[in-house]
Amino acid sequence: MLGSVQSSSLRRQKAIGQRFVPVTRHPNHRCRPSRECNASRGSTSPSPGDENTTSEDLPLGLLNRGTLDAMLSDKSVYRSPQALGPAYEHPEQLSDDSIEKYLRPLIRTEQRTRDLQRFLAAFDNQHTLAIEARLKTLKAPTLIVWGTDDVYFDVKWSRWLADTIPGTWRRVELKGARIFFPEERWEEFNKELRAHWQTAQHKAS
Repeated sequence: MLGSVQSSSLRRQKAIGQRFVPVTRHPNHRCRPSRECNASRGSTSPSPGDENTTSEDLPLGLLNRGTLDAMLSDKSVYRSPQALGPAYEHPEQLSDDSIEKYLRPLIRTEQRTRDLQRFLAAFDNQHTLAIEARLKTLKAPTLIVWGTDDVYFDVKWSRWLADTIPGTWRRVELKGARIFFPEERWEEFNKELRAHWQTAQHKAS
C-alpha cells in the first residue's frame, strides 16, 4: 500500500485519493481487482476545474533533517496537531516504537532525507487529471474505502470515484476514521479487502 503521511494542512491538495493502487494484469490480460482508499497520499483532485496545488501547500513538503530529528527526540511532536496528529483518529495511541520505525530510516543517510523531500516536492494534481479519462473506462473490480473524518481528503471524493469508475463494486465509509485507518482500523479494512479479493477471484473462476 502506498502509504500516505498526511500532515497538517492538506485541505487544498488535489488528488483522487491518498492512495491509488494501479491496476495490474494477469498473464492472460485480465485486470486484477483494484481498490481505492484514502489512506495514502497521492494526487487527489478529481475535478478538472481545480487550480494547481504545489508542495508549498503541504507541510510535509517542508520537512528537513531538523524536523525529523525533533519528532524522533520527542514523539509527542509527531502526534501533535501541527504534525501528523490529524492523520490519526487516535494519535495518542500510536506507540513510540511505531514512530521510530517510520522516521528513523529517513535520517539514516542524507540521501534518504533528500529523497523524501524530493518525493514530497513532486506532488502535483496534473497526474490525476492526466488519467481522469482512463478512470472512466476502468472496469477492473474496484473497492473504495474512505474514512469519514479525514481532514485532508473529503469523503465526497470517494463518491466521485464511485461515480467515475465503472468497475466500482463497493464503496465503504469508515465512520470516524482518518487517513491512516489501514493502521488504526486494520481489522475492518482487511475484512473489506479480503472479501473484495475473494469475490473477484470467485467471479473470475
